[in-house]
Amino acid sequence: MLNSDLNRDVLSDPLNNLGEATASRLRIMLPSVLQALLAHFEVLVGWFVPATCRRHPDDTRRARLIAHFGLQGTIFGAAYATFYAIIRHHDVGRTEPLAG
Repeated sequence: MLNSDLNRDVLSDPLNNLGEATASRLRIMLPSVLQALLAHFEVLVGWFVPATCRRHPDDTRRARLIAHFGLQGTIFGAAYATFYAIIRHHDVGRTEPLAG
């Protein structure tokens, strides 16, 4: 399967990797915007899987898991850093004595 075929399949139905019962429940629960974001995230994950890992299902699964963890770590790490910047957590580490 070519990369463009994989992208077309995922974009046409982002939930196609799930079981049919689970996919139908998620289609009802998820708004179409979230389904579109999920589809684009799956395409992005597929972009990070090398062609040599697409030959065997276990290698593909492992490569997709690693790509998922990497992308999710990037997203949540940026959100975590943003949150700490908003609450000015970096001020806590100063060596000044506490008043009081």
